[in-house]
Amino acid sequence: MLYDRAGEKIHILNVTALAIWKACDGARDLDGLTEIVGSRFMSVDGHDVKGDIEKLLSDFEERGLLEG
Repeated sequence: MLYDRAGEKIHILNVTALAIWKACDGARDLDGLTEIVGSRFMSVDGHDVKGDIEKLLSDFEERGLLEG
């Protein structure tokens, strides 16, 4: 769960989204985040993990949860 003090909103994240959130340290790029997800979670063959991460990051950005 993330609490946005400025917007006074609560965001509930699933386990995968939380792992990505914690890895968003400004030093990792999309490939680095994809690597983390691949190492921690089983993925289904043919599943677009990188695309899912891009969508999640876009969602974080739209909600004002990312800086930079």
